[in-house]
Amino acid sequence: KADGTPGADGIPDGYVLARRPELLEVQLRKTLESLATTSNAAAALSMSVLADGAYKYAVQFDSQSVSGKLEAYPMNANGEFSSVPSWEAGALLRAKTAVDNGDSRAIITNDGARGLPLRWGSLSDVLKAQLTDQGTNRLTAANAQIALNYVRGDQRQEGANGLRERGENLLGPIVNGTPWVQQRPMANWGSVTGYGEFYNAHRDRKRLLWVGANDGMLHAVNASTSGASA
Repeated sequence: KADGTPGADGIPDGYVLARRPELLEVQLRKTLESLATTSNAAAALSMSVLADGAYKYAVQFDSQSVSGKLEAYPMNANGEFSSVPSWEAGALLRAKTAVDNGDSRAIITNDGARGLPLRWGSLSDVLKAQLTDQGTNRLTAANAQIALNYVRGDQRQEGANGLRERGENLLGPIVNGTPWVQQRPMANWGSVTGYGEFYNAHRDRKRLLWVGANDGMLHAVNASTSGASA
């Protein structure tokens, strides 16, 4: 059968006679479509040593909706990870941006020399020109600001006659990407000049979960139970 369950004819679904090339094409298309929509990125542990309260993070992408998922699975009391995630970053990100259309998101870009907020008022004239008359798709300044706000998470211009609809998930596809957890400083470099001050300043910092996505961003997510996105 088409769903892979045993059929009455006793012939494997992947078995195609050489004289029926059209069936071979159909089966190959099904296989490629299945591969294109399955998870392909590795999971990471929130702690280098497994302990009560640890998390497993799993990422995936969906080529149909052009979106990604970053899910956190808590460890149960028996030492096994739950089969149900406690949070999913894309949904949390959408909930955060729905409050103020993405205005409170901390998104950083750079002009080749320094970092700066991804906001129209913070961009240099060179970057503004690249988004308008020097871009592949020439935009007016007003439309360039709409496009920038769309990247920040503003969904007010989405629709059949507007920008692409992203639905309930604002996280881009995560393809061949592996999440990485940034811990507090733990190296024993006491003799290195300046490390003691650095350790004291950051020893209580929150763990961050980093992952790159095809929305053009390297995302930093709170690795705690909240999963709040930066």
